[in-house]
Amino acid sequence: MLKCEAVAELVTEYAEGSLPFGRRLAMGLHLLMCAMCRNYVDQLAKTRRLLRARPLDGPAPDTEDRVVAAIRGGEGGALRGRSPGVLPSGGGLLKEASKLFFF
Repeated sequence: MLKCEAVAELVTEYAEGSLPFGRRLAMGLHLLMCAMCRNYVDQLAKTRRLLRARPLDGPAPDTEDRVVAAIRGGEGGALRGRSPGVLPSGGGLLKEASKLFFF
């Protein structure tokens, strides 16, 4: 019988239907008896469905310009006046990044 660690390693192949019959059978048996692994496989399946359903739109045409401007201090100045390699405290950099990608 498979152990939980083996299930974690085989879960992608299982979800894609590419496991050989014997492994698929062992996986199914393990999932019948292990609620944690069953939950893990269910969560992966849900995540895969959601990602497939999401449109694959690329970034906005001006994204690169906005990122460069933010790095140079043009959008809110999270990095303005700072030495290279010194990040702002208090989530300033995260706030700047979220403005760029989460409209």
